[in-house]
Amino acid sequence: NDTIITGNTVATTDNGSVAAGGGIYNTGTITSISNTQITNNTLQGANSTGDRGGHTRGGGIYNAFEAQIGPISNSSFDNNTLTGGSATTKWAGNAQGGGIFNDLQASVGEITNTSFSGNTLTGGISGGRWGGGVAGGGIYQTGTIGTLTNLTIHGNTLSGGNAGDPTDGLGGDANGGGVFIDYQDSINIVNSTISENRLNGATGSQSDSSLAGGGIYGASESAILLTGVTISNNSAVAHASRVFGGGVHIDYLGNATITNSTISGN
Repeated sequence: NDTIITGNTVATTDNGSVAAGGGIYNTGTITSISNTQITNNTLQGANSTGDRGGHTRGGGIYNAFEAQIGPISNSSFDNNTLTGGSATTKWAGNAQGGGIFNDLQASVGEITNTSFSGNTLTGGISGGRWGGGVAGGGIYQTGTIGTLTNLTIHGNTLSGGNAGDPTDGLGGDANGGGVFIDYQDSINIVNSTISENRLNGATGSQSDSSLAGGGIYGASESAILLTGVTISNNSAVAHASRVFGGGVHIDYLGNATITNSTISGN
């Protein structure tokens, strides 16, 4: 029988705090995860009357600093909802990692036969300068992670938050509709499909959002290895001052090796 972790809500009330791990918040060691559904969980960042809205990370799992998770198989991280908190001034909250947020120096083993689909990430709205950013509809990777094989990363929606400052507002950026790989990190994806993920921009008086990597976003000095991967029909739309990489975006000094793969219709 499947293990089912569903319908949980994590919300914060403190300015600038982080709501994390809608299904699981791991600070130790999880030997393995298999035949598990982590779905329909909700993260809500604190709405602030001051200058910092609350952030949200890991709609399914938040794997904290130096925490460890073994192999993940035959599981689903679907239909989780993350919403950054609003701020009256300055910084609204971000939303990152619809399925899994793998933090600094944390590790996750190989992931096989698993879906990351239908997650919704929304940046907080700012009455001031910075709308909330969003990244990694399925996976936000900033630690170490094993090979990802036979994954379906489909139909995730990321929407940056609007900024209300009348002269200096910056709409929240949306990056990595399926997968976000952070600075100097790496990922290896095999025989998987990343499709129909959507980046929505946000408005700002100085600049609307930057949208990058409808399927995959690799930050500066990151490394991406794709073998037998289909990246198709991902989109970046609406209120964007800059749009980069409908399928894959590789930032400054990043690199990618792509073999026997299809990138189309983005």
